[in-house]
Amino acid sequence: MQQANQAQRVALFIQEGGEEDLVKLMLEGFKDGALCLSVQQARAFASDLIQHAHRIEVKNSLKKAKIKATQPAVERTGMPSIIPALLQA
Repeated sequence: MQQANQAQRVALFIQEGGEEDLVKLMLEGFKDGALCLSVQQARAFASDLIQHAHRIEVKNSLKKAKIKATQPAVERTGMPSIIPALLQA
């Protein structure tokens, strides 16, 4: 099995013929690594892929926001925070 961090090429083809056209998804580096999907299956697969990618992006964004929120204001902006001075006034 190939390492997950290596870039993989993915190829999409429309396979015509027979009763219905199919979407063929081929993965480089895998012998006979192809999926032949009906139009409905291809749409469902694409939708699931988009949803998973979105969840990962949101998760990473929340992690970055949480890390940023825990950093002192001086570290984030390079300037001291004025909030403590306002609270003392």
